Amino acid sequence: PIFKSGYTYKGRLLAHHIARDSWDLFAEWGFLKGKRLGGKVSLDYEDRGLTTSPVREIHFQARTEWEYRIGKALAAWLMKIDLSYERIRNFGNIYGQERNNGLVSVSIAGSI
Repeated sequence: PIFKSGYTYKGRLLAHHIARDSWDLFAEWGFLKGKRLGGKVSLDYEDRGLTTSPVREIHFQARTEWEYRIGKALAAWLMKIDLSYERIRNFGNIYGQERNNGLVSVSIAGSI
């Protein structure tokens, strides 16, 4: 389809979850140590409902992800750990509603 209103469709931004009445500040730092160890840390602050709601919904997200590779290219294994935390103030644009979410994910993938 052709979008005549820029990068929006029916007033919504394409491919971004915070919508049009919000702002998002995101920072990420990553590193690689050799061919085996890598990691990253990210912080995300979102302010939603700036003008369309009397109560703004505030999201703070922190995440870290670590990867370690074992073996050679044809017999490689990848171990991955992902830790995430999210705090939401005024969830659903309702004053005083608080949500705290956490995620711990550990995965091992490989081939022989």
